[in-house]
Amino acid sequence: MTHNYEIILVDDDAIANQISKIYLQRCKEDVSIQEFNKSANFLHFLRKNRECNNILLDINMPLVSGWDILDEIDIVGLSDTYNIIVLSNSDLAQDRIRSKSYESVKAYISKPLNKDKTQKIFQIFDNCNKEYTNQNAS
Repeated sequence: MTHNYEIILVDDDAIANQISKIYLQRCKEDVSIQEFNKSANFLHFLRKNRECNNILLDINMPLVSGWDILDEIDIVGLSDTYNIIVLSNSDLAQDRIRSKSYESVKAYISKPLNKDKTQKIFQIFDNCNKEYTNQNAS
């Protein structure tokens, strides 16, 4: 089976990951989800792989935070390569404002996911991927 959606889920919270995966798979049957529960492992993966560009990223993780990952993406000049949606328990205004300073961040959604938030995620990824396709067609 070919998957039309490939999403990387980066979050150290196993329960939140399970909830997120359930909602993502219920919303789109053709979704492939690659999960990283250790941000350092994802950062290592990110340095070697550029295939999947749709990422759901928690910002509050031990050792390597989501902010550290976003900084790394900016430093290596790959901000326009990834479509990142911050998926976080934090509802702090300062976190939302800070996330807007990263070109790769397309939205900030609070956990846990529900049906409406999940549909919004796919809508955002659809729009980003259409823009990418249109840019490469010209």
